[in-house]
Amino acid sequence: MTGRMADVVCVGDVHEGVGFGFLMDPETGVSARALDLHRNFVAAAQWAIEHGAKLFCVLGDLFDRPHVTPVFREMVRRDVIEPLGEAGIEVWLLAGNHDQPRAFARGTSLDDFRGYRHVKVFREPTTEVREFGGKKVGFVLLPYLHPEEIVRRMKERLGEEVSREQAYEMARALWREWIAERAKGLDADRRILYGHFWVEGVQVAADAYEVVPGEFTFTRDMFPPSVDLAVFGHIHRHQTVWDKVVYTGAPERIDWGEREEAKGFLALDAANASWEFVELPARPMVKVEVTVAMGEDPTAKILAALPEDPRDKL
Repeated sequence: MTGRMADVVCVGDVHEGVGFGFLMDPETGVSARALDLHRNFVAAAQWAIEHGAKLFCVLGDLFDRPHVTPVFREMVRRDVIEPLGEAGIEVWLLAGNHDQPRAFARGTSLDDFRGYRHVKVFREPTTEVREFGGKKVGFVLLPYLHPEEIVRRMKERLGEEVSREQAYEMARALWREWIAERAKGLDADRRILYGHFWVEGVQVAADAYEVVPGEFTFTRDMFPPSVDLAVFGHIHRHQTVWDKVVYTGAPERIDWGEREEAKGFLALDAANASWEFVELPARPMVKVEVTVAMGEDPTAKILAALPEDPRDKL
């Protein structure tokens, strides 16, 4: 960044409520591993508070599914939503593919937080304008839409049946035009796009596929020159795609495909459309390869191959 204080903190793919069937707390039913994810989400919120951020954004998949058990909603409320509100920080929650219902008319656990004055929940594409560092910053917000929802909307628009491929081509053309018009029409000095989608050219871990098969893909020509920066959730690996499209990555390792990846969040100097990656401590994941011949004791072989100090490792 430019050395200015971070105005905005962006976190993606927290997946609160994901099920891990080990080290379960018998009272709450929550795995110690699920608390790893929550702990880093809380750390990002605390960083925002300590650094005087004005806006805290979750770019999709706050929850691992549209409806999570009350204990996870309460943890998010108690440890993140309310502390940010007490610090005077606005919160934006974009729906992702995990917490956006496939039937769009249905509700989601995200809606539980609409009652807070400092919280906005986004399930439809829209725009917002805020001021940072004496400059107006316009935001184009693109929450996730499931493939079947995109097909349904295109079918309604045409009044006839369309294939998924036809629907996607229509949607790309319409969204390309919508993004360009909305971005250009914003009364702003900077324009930042937030989304939760697969972007052409993004990389995932070789042994983990994090996205929905056959899903809608953003192409490079959908980002007009008027957009200064595009920040996405959805892919768990932090990375830059082209020159102005960046993924936050997940704040903690969620599956084994992420075992060697750095985890954290983005801190934005919104007035200058610049960012930095803030790394968070992630639980070590150790890959142990063992070859057991016929007649050998597999347990002894596996125990001998484990690290000398396995404490706190996966």
